[in-house]
Amino acid sequence: MRRPAPARIAGLLALAAIAALAPPRAHALPAVLVGAATARVRNHRSHIVVTQDGERTTLALQLDVLAVPMDMAIVLPIHGEVDPDSLETLDRRLFERLDQVAAPRLEHVWEQNPCGLIYTPPPKKWSTTPEVAGYPGKPREHPRPATFAHGEYDFAVLGRMGAGELDTWLRERGFPMTDAHHAALAEHFTAGATLVVARVDRRQVHFNARGQAVLSPFRVAFVADPGWRLPLRAGIGHASGAQDVVIHGITRDRRLGLHDPPPALPADIDLTAAATARFPSVHAAVFAASRAATLRTDLVEYAARLPFDELAPEEFAALGLTGDRRDLVLSRIHLHYTPAELTEDPQLTTLAHDAERHARYLVRHPWTTKARCDAPRYGMWGPPVDGVDPDEAVPRHVRSMARAHPVTDLGPYLAADIASLGLTAAPAGCGCSEDPSRRDVGFTVLLVLALRRRRSPRM
Repeated sequence: MRRPAPARIAGLLALAAIAALAPPRAHALPAVLVGAATARVRNHRSHIVVTQDGERTTLALQLDVLAVPMDMAIVLPIHGEVDPDSLETLDRRLFERLDQVAAPRLEHVWEQNPCGLIYTPPPKKWSTTPEVAGYPGKPREHPRPATFAHGEYDFAVLGRMGAGELDTWLRERGFPMTDAHHAALAEHFTAGATLVVARVDRRQVHFNARGQAVLSPFRVAFVADPGWRLPLRAGIGHASGAQDVVIHGITRDRRLGLHDPPPALPADIDLTAAATARFPSVHAAVFAASRAATLRTDLVEYAARLPFDELAPEEFAALGLTGDRRDLVLSRIHLHYTPAELTEDPQLTTLAHDAERHARYLVRHPWTTKARCDAPRYGMWGPPVDGVDPDEAVPRHVRSMARAHPVTDLGPYLAADIASLGLTAAPAGCGCSEDPSRRDVGFTVLLVLALRRRRSPRM
């Protein structure tokens, strides 16, 4: 039933106030950014890839900095013995490729002809992700200036040194450390972490059409100390509000996880067609509901065998993987927390790969033609039937480097209840086939205009 106008107005005003006051989300990074000036450098988004092959761990980082108003240095504390020869830049499309495989996905499925043959999927899933330029095969390199051997970076492995030594080394190269930098790295100095520095020359940085700096990903390989943790708390000072970080892990026969394994998101959640246009925001709301229901700040969004033909041989090598590629497991862990909740850095470990997990959402299109056979078989879902626009069948994904604010009301976007999360779908006949966000936005605009007219002085 539709709410009375006063209640609806109050609800919309409350939602508008929450949206205006809510702090922007930012993505954490396991490093400290030291600028050539005293201005604070902020990291916008981060994507982390961790691979383990025997005793060797490879950590790859992709950072999007809001702006690079100056040269800066990325200080990365590593608890282990670093291989200096492993430091190099990577192709951004490699990170996009991992996202295509493991990111939460929305798929449209159609009920197959109930009088036809039972649909048997081909060996490779019909819902393949769209190809990224340069794939498959050898990835196309991100355009980089040739003046630096490693793109815009100049790498240095400083080893295990104290705060004073690092401060002197950075100041001599034009990067003054502040008290906040010292505080962020204090525990790593005490633990004797190996310090890796990537100096960024602003003149070599690529900027996108919106003027945002696009730093090349880079990697470092090391033999980790016992109990190694991902140093996320070191980068809290570079973002405001709640933090998000997505970790893709690749290990052999086992999946990468946290020492205290997080739960997995529910699988195959049914959505309405209205969710297609706002899928990232719908997933953000489901993710928030799952965190609230489980009282956890971390969730598993993907864990499955990585087909050896998903990545080119050059890509496996870029991630520090050698040898047989048929026993690799790809995991995706999503963490969301406030600085107060991150009381200690997450400890990564390997867990038994006992079940495949994938945060998948489905928009179902039932069979509408009358069945003309004696024993029709309904409930078989598969690829598009004749007459369907092929673009509608292309899956949607939630990228690691994308931001989305959760929808304020999930009901109109859910085609079925999610009992485990306490979420209820809107009742049938509510008019939810239309995108509810458009109705609310239009209503809010009219409300604001009406209030302004009432407050304007009479002539």
